Amino acid sequence: MGFPCKEDAVKMPKLCSYNILVKQVACGDSHTHILSRDGYVYSMGSNINGVLGLSNSEAMVKHVTAPQLITNLSGISQISTGRSHTLALDFSSKVFGWGRSDTGAIGIRVTCSSYPSEFDI
Repeated sequence: MGFPCKEDAVKMPKLCSYNILVKQVACGDSHTHILSRDGYVYSMGSNINGVLGLSNSEAMVKHVTAPQLITNLSGISQISTGRSHTLALDFSSKVFGWGRSDTGAIGIRVTCSSYPSEFDI
């Protein structure tokens, strides 16, 4: 839900209204991604290892408590989030990945990437 501390966690379900027409939600260890019906991806939560995909400098964003648009992604049809990485598939079957990748989870040869990178499958 984007809260910085576990003490802030919501123990009962709560309606969240962000004015986004939601198609899909994917959650990682401490981050959440929302795919809108019009193909845009929003992220919130902790940005450890660049998992939010908001910038190419992880130091710029530490934590986000409300959904932020990932500006260099559009036309996305599906998202999938792991513990500390995310993958997105666009309508033309291109795959993008970001977050922690020391075991190759996002398909590119870097330790982590804080912005979506396209890769070949």
